[in-house]
Amino acid sequence: MFYTPDTTGHRFSDPNIAVVGSRFQALDPEKILIGEVIQRLYADAVSGRLLGAEMCAPAGEHMAHLLALAIDRSLTVQQLLRLPFYHPVLEEGLRTALRALAVQLPAVNESDLSMCGAFNTEALD
Repeated sequence: MFYTPDTTGHRFSDPNIAVVGSRFQALDPEKILIGEVIQRLYADAVSGRLLGAEMCAPAGEHMAHLLALAIDRSLTVQQLLRLPFYHPVLEEGLRTALRALAVQLPAVNESDLSMCGAFNTEALD
């Protein structure tokens, strides 16, 4: 991994390192749920609202941008899971982390693939 300062003093790394929303250290571990694959996602344990994410991933700036928008709009895990996730892309790891969060949340009456069992098909699981 390397860091290169640009003319504004920002640091860039390869792969990308990003923190979006609240860091784990700033959250109450008794009130959050964690889902992870490629990145760690933090959601409110009661509402399911996405609170933050930390990652180190190739092309992570794309996921960081998507997660920043989700946090800014106070989206929940269930709402995020209704978004399309194209295949094959790294964002599928985001979907897997969201599904890991969804199974920890109280059941909701919203249709969502995370409530389904495995399909035994790599493109869908």
